[in-house]
Amino acid sequence: MANAQEGAPRELETAMSQSRALAQNPGELFDIVRADGSPTGLTKPRASVHRDGDWHRSVHVWVAGIDPDNEPWLMFQQRGAGKDTWPGRLDATVGGHFGAGETLRDALREVREEIGVEPHFDLLRPLGVR
Repeated sequence: MANAQEGAPRELETAMSQSRALAQNPGELFDIVRADGSPTGLTKPRASVHRDGDWHRSVHVWVAGIDPDNEPWLMFQQRGAGKDTWPGRLDATVGGHFGAGETLRDALREVREEIGVEPHFDLLRPLGVR
């Protein structure tokens, strides 16, 4: 279930509730990376990566704006109870993983899957890499 701050556009809240992706696939392959983000050339299934604590690539997208009363808002989501990490906790508007071999543009499929919005790559603002 999505949790939106007061003032978030109603159509975005509706899209979020209608387009929730099903639970994660424990066999989905992830590229393993070093702490600096450089590739190791190895891939492993999601469940093994999370069990073993391997470095892997993920994407987080925050949706924010200014409402008609000029008040800022920031949208969070509540993680599903069945998630393998941090179930039920508040999180970024969109969060997901790069599948093996995916680019950032590919990984933005998570925006469509989680909130039903087609992201415009050129309008996104990078906030950092960890």
